Parts: sequence; C-alpha cells; structure tokens
Amino acid sequence: MNEEVYKLALVRHYFGFAPTCIALELPFLAGQRRADAVLVLNGCVHAIEIKSDLDNLDSLQKQISDYTRVFDFVWLLLSKNHLENSRPNVPRNVGLMILEDGELIIKRKAKQIKRLDKKGLSLSLDRTSLSHLMIALSMSFSKADGVDELSRRLLKTATIHLFRETFRKQILRKYQKSFQTFRREVGSKIHFEDLLNLGIHREIR
Repeated sequence: MNEEVYKLALVRHYFGFAPTCIALELPFLAGQRRADAVLVLNGCVHAIEIKSDLDNLDSLQKQISDYTRVFDFVWLLLSKNHLENSRPNVPRNVGLMILEDGELIIKRKAKQIKRLDKKGLSLSLDRTSLSHLMIALSMSFSKADGVDELSRRLLKTATIHLFRETFRKQILRKYQKSFQTFRREVGSKIHFEDLLNLGIHREIR
C-alpha cells in the first residue's frame, strides 16, 4: 500500500474526534522537514510520520528526533512489517499505530512531549508569526529585518510556551480554512479526492 492509503485511513480515524484542524504535508524547521499529517486536537498539536511498506527506516531516528523538537505529540503510523524493526529505535513517548484491513490500530499511545526545543520552534515560524510575537513582547523591528534576525532576537526573550502557542496559531492561520472547506464538503464517507482540501503545500517561512 502506498502512503495515500495510510493518509486516507488516518484522516478517517481522526475526523471522528472533531479536531480543530487537520493538515497534510506540513513543513517545519524552516522547510527542512515535512510532517506527513498534523492535527490540532484539544489545544495540542499532534504530528504523524508514515512509514509504508514502500519506505525504508534508514532516516527514521533523525526524523523522529526532529518531530519531537516542535510537536506536542508525535505518532508513527507503520505497516505491520515495519512495527517490530521500529520499536527499538523509537522513544517511548512516541505513539505507534499500524494499518490493518483499512483501520488504524493503536499499539502504543503517544505521551505529551514536555520539553520542546526553542530553536526548533523558532525555525518553524514564518515572518508573520515572528512579527506578531515581536509585537506581543513590545520589541521593535523593521520591515528590513529578515526571519533569521527576528528569530535570533526572540530566542533571547520569548519563552518556550510563547513559541509553542505561536506555532499552533500559525498552523490554524494557514490550514484551518482549508480544513473547514473539507469538513463542509465531505460526504458520509471520506474518499481520496477529499484529501486534496487538506494537502495545500505552503512554505513555512
């Protein structure tokens, strides 16, 4: 099965939990990474990395390490064939799911990541979000200041909590409208073509 089959099963599963937003292929860490799926649920940001039978696990540890820098909950959705080989390489706070007969089965629940990475969060914010954060902290800046300069200054002042909240709001700003369209137009059953409303690619910065 290819990745789109996993995405369809994932969206069908989480849609029933009434999330605030679901987005596919969301860039983070200045566009160096893309989360296969992200959802905002009960005020927290969940990210899911998919590993189908067509994927190898060579870069899994590094991918998961980057996910845990910026997301509240991290999940790994695997093929059954990958499950046992993945367990030793995945931290215990990362959730594990498999796809079986078209349904998601949770093998291990994700635990909230308490200590996120300030720099990782700052790299995942675009200029609009960084500017809003500067204004909220009464910090002066000019239109000529680039994202790297804004990020550098904010790292000295803003708390992890502020970065986390700003990142969550950025996801909603960029993707919630598309999710509302998806929710409005989807029928009684979600199909592949419905996922197009969730897969708008936007550069993070």
